[in-house]
Amino acid sequence: MINLSNDAVVIDPGQVGRTHGVSDPPGLTHYSGQASNSTMYGSSRRLGLGFGGEYQINLYGDVANPYYKGLPLVPAIRYNITVTFDHLGNVLGVSGSHSAFPAFELYVYSNGHAPKRVYQYNPYAHGRDPLSLFNTVDIDRHTLAPLGK
Repeated sequence: MINLSNDAVVIDPGQVGRTHGVSDPPGLTHYSGQASNSTMYGSSRRLGLGFGGEYQINLYGDVANPYYKGLPLVPAIRYNITVTFDHLGNVLGVSGSHSAFPAFELYVYSNGHAPKRVYQYNPYAHGRDPLSLFNTVDIDRHTLAPLGK
């Protein structure tokens, strides 16, 4: 949630869903676990002085599969993303990087507006697969449509 009316930025770095290991016969779950979100962080800063100006939030995560955690050949899902927006909540840009697998989406909730998706990445549309966890994708999106319009 982003609340600009009192010059505050509130960040929820996210939640981690459960991981299920499924084997033959199909549908038989042999493992179920949930990774910690303790390595997911958010921070914010204001650019400029006085009323107006721009704000930046940074989201960082490094979350390992709980079943394979600690094994060097199984990389974590990683992201380091910065969102820049103005004092009215208009998103000006999204930059940073993330793992090339799985899919990523970023939504911004601002000043009572409905959630707005400001970034989407589909690994399959880019020829990626689970082995792409070893790779990263760079993000550089600027001049995005204002929220609520």
